[in-house]
Amino acid sequence: MNSYARSPALLQQTELMYNMGNAKLNGNGVLQGDVSWLWFPSNSFTLQAYASYAGYFDRMVNTYDLFDGGKSVLHSFVNSGDFNRLSLGLNLTLRLFSNSLVLQGFPYFERSMSTGYYSMSHNDAGFRVNAEYYAGNFNFSGYYNARVYVMSVYTGEEIRNPSYYYLKAGWHNQSWNLSILANNFLRRNYKGQWSDLSTKDYRSHSTIFIPLYHAGITLEATYTFGYGKKVSRGNEVSAQWGAESAIMP
Repeated sequence: MNSYARSPALLQQTELMYNMGNAKLNGNGVLQGDVSWLWFPSNSFTLQAYASYAGYFDRMVNTYDLFDGGKSVLHSFVNSGDFNRLSLGLNLTLRLFSNSLVLQGFPYFERSMSTGYYSMSHNDAGFRVNAEYYAGNFNFSGYYNARVYVMSVYTGEEIRNPSYYYLKAGWHNQSWNLSILANNFLRRNYKGQWSDLSTKDYRSHSTIFIPLYHAGITLEATYTFGYGKKVSRGNEVSAQWGAESAIMP
């Protein structure tokens, strides 16, 4: 908790918004824990189940109330209510064709509950999947992460992120490493995150634009220059990749 949250000074943030701390604020209690179970029947399949809990008791939250006869809004802080979040999920990994193909899945369920000034609850389920395939000097991969919902512990905001996905192909040898990645190729906007806040006297909406969430193509090419020396079995120093080095070990 910073000193600003406790300061009784009245500060004007915008034409319609004022900030003032609360000297009576107290720190909130926190309880966190998690448990997991791993099943490893073979080298080809792995399953991990987990559960986690986080609780914040009599927490500090942001408040918004009418001020100056309803002409503006006063933003302050108060200890109010509890916040509880329960998360359940699985981590699945499947390896096929002598580990040439690796498939991974991560489904989850999350329950968030808030009392006090922000009295609300939300159930959210989502998943992400990943696939990788290796064939000689070639490699291919794909990734998908479903949209994400987060209920803020302290601010009362409901935050959402859109889905994100990509397809990638690559090739390499001893010197070159080439790859091409196409991400979000069906999307035509830059919205990376948006949040909503709703109280009795104040509502707000904000959007963050992130170039990564727009359709895009990324090309990468790297070349590795061989340099140095290696020692043979007979302890004879020989050059690697051509001309001998003048730097002695």
